[in-house]
Amino acid sequence: MKSIPKSAFEDFGNVEKVIKILRLVSEEFSGNYAVIGGLAVRIYVGEIRKLTPDIDLLIKPEVEKKIPFLFSENLRKNVFCDSVWFVGSAEGVQIDFQIAIKDYEKEIIESAEAFSIGDFSVKVAKPEYLVLMKLGVLREKDERDIVLLLKHGNLNLKKLFQVVKSYLPSEIDTLEQLVLISKLKFNQEF
Repeated sequence: MKSIPKSAFEDFGNVEKVIKILRLVSEEFSGNYAVIGGLAVRIYVGEIRKLTPDIDLLIKPEVEKKIPFLFSENLRKNVFCDSVWFVGSAEGVQIDFQIAIKDYEKEIIESAEAFSIGDFSVKVAKPEYLVLMKLGVLREKDERDIVLLLKHGNLNLKKLFQVVKSYLPSEIDTLEQLVLISKLKFNQEF
């Protein structure tokens, strides 16, 4: 099992708070989740990717009811890009929970890779699925993350194209363009 160094969390300010939250998620959601978003990208590409001040999690609907009991601080429900999100915080760290309602989102959780953090592990969405999720939204920061994952994320390009063709075929041309860009942008920090 791969491990995540504590330095991966340094941009949050209080590393121990973030690790405490991830431990709670690991224990309470029992594999029914995957770390997504900027933190997941950073886990794959390293410190070249600066962190946003939140933890993004994709969770199965069956554990949704635990959110208000575990993370009730400033909790609110949002709908964004046909997805349902709960946004809350714990220990001063924002946590965004996306409910896995689409088939591919459940597949993301099932196929997530385990990474150790000290004496426990967390599930992290595979880089191919992170690219898929980011193609579905495609903001400027998502494009940057996709290029970083293509260059440094050690992903399987064949698997990536299969996943995108299956779930987001309208974005194949965009993916092809981003693959080309990733080959041109070497030795640049975003």
